[in-house]
Amino acid sequence: AMMTTVRDDSKLEKMFSEKLKKDIGRMSVDALSEVIDYGFKMRRPDLAWIAYARLRELNADDPCLFLAPAQYGGVWFVFRKHSVRMATADGSETVDLSKGYFSALDMATIPLADEMVAGGSPAVRLRFLNKCFESLERHEEAGTLTLRMKVIYISALELAGKFDEAHKRLAEMEKEVPQKKIEMLYRQAILLNIEGKWQELYEMLREYSKLLD
Repeated sequence: AMMTTVRDDSKLEKMFSEKLKKDIGRMSVDALSEVIDYGFKMRRPDLAWIAYARLRELNADDPCLFLAPAQYGGVWFVFRKHSVRMATADGSETVDLSKGYFSALDMATIPLADEMVAGGSPAVRLRFLNKCFESLERHEEAGTLTLRMKVIYISALELAGKFDEAHKRLAEMEKEVPQKKIEMLYRQAILLNIEGKWQELYEMLREYSKLLD
């Protein structure tokens, strides 16, 4: 994978952006899915859009294409100010370009632009979440559910508040891919934290820290 931890550092961000644009045609669906997630998290939706468009070309029924708008609909157009050359006191200040800055955007090139305007309403995001579950079910029935898609399943269940099923699937994945046990425990801890199950979370974190030692 071509990922690197990007801090509020425009030089690293520029390198990441250039590498993505250069390598996009050679990237796997797993790497593209990672870039989509990463782009929205680091408030560079333009990079997420590039990866999204490419992933859609490769597999229009990839569940990531439906999870992304469900998960990031509220920040689909949110950039860190420095990346769109706006004055900013520090690198973390953001601006939502869908609010009065449309002239700066080429809407025709932005995936799901019309649906995601105004932060992707809760109804629109829920519709995409349901589409994500439908896609995951189709892949599961066809036996084409990859490890990455199984992780997407956990995220979708988390978004939907279906914590019991998310825990169950995480436990199955832990047995299936024991080398990912630390990652699975970390996801379990996140779920327990959201649920407010503090005693279970404490025990889980003890197990997690033992594995890290």
